[in-house]
Amino acid sequence: MARKKPPTLLPDASCLQLVRLEADEQSLIAIVATTSSGALCPLCQCCSQSIHSRYTRVVADLPWAGWGVRLELHVRRFFCQNQECKRRIFTERLPGVVAPSARRTTRLTDLLTLIGFALGGEAGNCLVERMGLEATPETLLRLIRQQEERQVPTPRVLGVDDFCFCRRKSYGAILIDLEGRVPVDLLPDREAETLKKWLLAHPGVEIISRDRGGAFAEGARLGAPQARQVADRWHLLANLSDAMQGFFLTKQPLLNSLTQKPEAEASSEVSQAESVPWHTGMTKRGEEKSLRLHQQRVELYHQIQDLAAKKIDVANIARQAGISRQTVYNYLEMKQPPERTRIPRGGKKLIDPYKDYLVGRWNDPRVAQRDGLSAEIALQARSIVLLVLGKR
Repeated sequence: MARKKPPTLLPDASCLQLVRLEADEQSLIAIVATTSSGALCPLCQCCSQSIHSRYTRVVADLPWAGWGVRLELHVRRFFCQNQECKRRIFTERLPGVVAPSARRTTRLTDLLTLIGFALGGEAGNCLVERMGLEATPETLLRLIRQQEERQVPTPRVLGVDDFCFCRRKSYGAILIDLEGRVPVDLLPDREAETLKKWLLAHPGVEIISRDRGGAFAEGARLGAPQARQVADRWHLLANLSDAMQGFFLTKQPLLNSLTQKPEAEASSEVSQAESVPWHTGMTKRGEEKSLRLHQQRVELYHQIQDLAAKKIDVANIARQAGISRQTVYNYLEMKQPPERTRIPRGGKKLIDPYKDYLVGRWNDPRVAQRDGLSAEIALQARSIVLLVLGKR
C-alpha cells in the first residue's frame, strides 16, 4: 500500500527548491527556483536544455498561520530544438504548481473552489479574508462556473421539487438522487414537458418522489410510465398536519365542554361522540371547520392591521404573528377582512370503492378483539381512519 506523501511548504518539492524566505508586515514571500535541467516544448513536446533567458513571476499560495504566502518563482525560457516547430522560444511549464498565466497556485485555486462550493460568494469571501487571502465573491463564483459538470448515473429513486429563480416570477425544478442524497440536475421550469424530456433521456428511474403538483405527475407519467410515483415526506407531514388541524377544529366544542363539566359527564359525552359513525354529520362538521378557519383569518387580519397602525415593521409583525412576511404583505393590501371562501365538492372520490369496507371496520366493535389489538391502539387506528377519510 502506497504511503501518502507528507505535506511540504512548496507546492511540488520535486521540481522546486526554496532559496530563501522573506517577510513583510502582511505576508510571507518564498523565493523559489526550478531544479530541472531542461523543459518540454508545449507544442511539439521536444525536450530542450538551451536556455534563452530568465524571468520572475509572483503567485499567491496557501496561507500559513493566518499569513498570506506568495511564491516568487524564478523560471526560465528555452529555445525549441525542433526546427519544424512553430514556437521558437517557450517558457518552462510547472503543471503541478501553477497554470500558465495564473496568479495563484493550483492548490490555492482548489481551496478557493472548495470554499465557493461550500459557502458561495459573500460567505466564502468572509472566510477567505479571515484566512489572510484575497479573493472577491465574484472570483469564487467564477471558479465554480469554470468547473466541469460531473456526470452522475441515472438515479433509481428520483426526487422532484420546484424552486424559484425569482420569487413569484420564474420557477425551476431540482432533481435529486434520494439514495445518494446528491443533486442530479436543474430544470429551467416546472412544466410537464420538460420533466418528460429529461426522464426519456435518462431511462432507469424506478421511483419518483414528488409533491402534489399536477405538472410533475403528468411529466412523470409520460416520461417514465413504469416508475412508481410517491408523495415526499414533507407533503405527507403537511397533509397530516392539515387533517389534524381540521379534525380538532370540528371537536372544539367538545374540548371546551371537557374543561367545564365534571369528568363523569364529560366521559359519557366523549363515549357517545366516539360511537357515532364518521360518515354522519360530515356536512355539519365541515361547515364548523370552515367557520372557525374563517374566524382565525379575520382575527389575524385585525392583529396585523393593529400592529401596522403602531408603525411596527413587517419583519417584526411576521415574527409576532408566526407567519411569513409575504403573508403580512398580503393582509396589509386587503381593504377589509377576508371573506369566507367555499370550495365546491362533487364528483367521484378515490375513496368511494373502499368506503363500505372501511365503514364496516369502523363500526364493528369486534375488529379490535379479532385482530388482538388493545383498546388504546384500536382508538388510534380509528382516529387515523377518521383523519384519512375526512381528508378525502
